[in-house]
Amino acid sequence: MITSALSSMASFAAQQQEYAAAKKRYEQNAENARRGAINQYSAIQLKAIQQGALSNQKGFQANIDNAKAAATATTAAGEGGVQGNSVGQLMSSLFAQGGRYDAALMRNLGTTDDAASAAMEAAEIGGQGNINRVPIPTAPSPLGMITDLFGSAVGYADQRQKAASGLAY
Repeated sequence: MITSALSSMASFAAQQQEYAAAKKRYEQNAENARRGAINQYSAIQLKAIQQGALSNQKGFQANIDNAKAAATATTAAGEGGVQGNSVGQLMSSLFAQGGRYDAALMRNLGTTDDAASAAMEAAEIGGQGNINRVPIPTAPSPLGMITDLFGSAVGYADQRQKAASGLAY
C-alpha cells in the first residue's frame, strides 16, 4: 500500500512538473507571437509613413513644376502679345492637370493606407494564430492520485480482513 501511495504521489508530482513546463512554453510562445506582431505592425506603419511622405513630396514637386509651367506660359504669352481667353484656357488646363495629379496621388495614398490597415489586421490574426497553435496546458487533477490512494487503502483493508478471517490467498 505504501509503495502504491508513493507511486501515485510521484506520478502526480511528475504531472505537476510537466504542467509547469508546458505552461512556461505556452507563455513564451504567446510572448514571442506578441512581439512578432508588434514588429510587423511597426514595419507596416513605417512603410505607410514612408509612402505618405513620398506621395507628399511628389505632390509638392508637381505643384512647383505646375507653377513654373504657368509662369513660363504667362511670360511667353505676354512677350508674344497674346491675351484673353486663350491664355486663360491654357492656365485652366495647367491647373486642372495639377488637380488631377493631386487627386490621383490622394487616391493612391488612400489605397496604400487601406493596404496597410489590411496588413496590420493580418499581422494581428497571424499573431493570434501563432498563439492558438500551442495548446493551453491543463493542470493535473489530484483526484486521480486521491482515487489511487483510496483504492490502495480499500485493497489493503480488504486483504487485512481476508487475512484475519483466514481467507488469505
